[in-house]
Amino acid sequence: MMRKIASAITALAALCGSVFCFTACGDTEAHVHDFSGSWVNTEAGGHYHICADADCTEKDGIIAHTMEDVGQLTAPDTENGGLMQTRCSVCGYEDTRVLPPLEVTHSKGEHLAYDNDGATHWYVCGEHADCGQRFEEAAHLFEERPEQAVPASCAEDGYTVWECVCGATEHRIIDKETVPHSYGGYVNDTDNGHYRECNVCLDKVTEPHSWDEGVTVTPPTFWEDGEKTLTCNDCGHEKTESISPLTQISHAEEFSVEDNGNCWSYGKFDITGWDGDNFQYTAIPATQTSGDAYVGEGVEIKAAWLSGSGAFVAYTVKEDITISVSVTAKQVDGGKRMDIRTVQGNVAKFHGDYNADSILQFTEVYTLTAGETLYMVFSPQAGEGFEQTEFGINISKAAL
Repeated sequence: MMRKIASAITALAALCGSVFCFTACGDTEAHVHDFSGSWVNTEAGGHYHICADADCTEKDGIIAHTMEDVGQLTAPDTENGGLMQTRCSVCGYEDTRVLPPLEVTHSKGEHLAYDNDGATHWYVCGEHADCGQRFEEAAHLFEERPEQAVPASCAEDGYTVWECVCGATEHRIIDKETVPHSYGGYVNDTDNGHYRECNVCLDKVTEPHSWDEGVTVTPPTFWEDGEKTLTCNDCGHEKTESISPLTQISHAEEFSVEDNGNCWSYGKFDITGWDGDNFQYTAIPATQTSGDAYVGEGVEIKAAWLSGSGAFVAYTVKEDITISVSVTAKQVDGGKRMDIRTVQGNVAKFHGDYNADSILQFTEVYTLTAGETLYMVFSPQAGEGFEQTEFGINISKAAL
């Protein structure tokens, strides 16, 4: 019965804030807990009071800490959080809390930046000196700065300078190979060529001579080389060259009234035999000259015309040779036709067949030894008229 009463009293005391204790003997003397002492810290769990009575172990309910910030241990930045020192304002329990990273706010600044090796520029952030935020990034727009250019020469590369509004610069190389050399005049080297040297880089260019057509110093003959002097059109160097002997000659071109050692000879003859290998005659040289003709014993011979009964034109070879001899004779108006005999040694060949135009033409080939003479003997045909004719003799070298 007493226990039931005590329980009821305890319940009532709980409603009114007091706790009554009953002794083990069942005394009804009441014990009121005293929770006015110091708070007991339960670390992160909260804090509570224990009854101040040393013989009582009763404790009141655990109450959560009332944490307040008391000082920043590390400051947060835009990339990392910070740390705040905290303390319970009731029991004095201390702890820390993490501060979140700062919220980043960027804005376009006024300064343009660029990478030295990059192709773009941009405005940097006006809020942070080195946050790396870029605004309005765009490709460089270069303009040439002619006053800063270094011209190229054939000895060294040059360059032009281009600058962007952001301050970036670009050097564009001018290859020295694109610059022409500045060569001086021609300098003779050898007969094989000449050279020019660049006044800047000293590059030397050797070129063959550019020869002119040459000036004949010694004309060639049918038997001997001639000689000519050639001059380089660029440097003026001279050299001599031989001129090959002539392969063809004509009486009209070589005729001369002077005894100049040429192979032609002229005169008159007395005939004792006319044909075949019995041709015999006695040559009578002309005894006079009249400026442009051999004259003597009633015979007159010019470059392409002759008159007189029994005239001859002879050619003496200087070396063993085979020649082709072409002769043309034309009747002069009112004059007699001239028969022609070509004579080698004492062998004569007759030529007298004129065509309808009163022209006689023939070609014969002869092989002669050095010093031998070939005669062309003119004799007038029977009939009225002058003993005269127009003639031409051409001699060319033939294959042996």
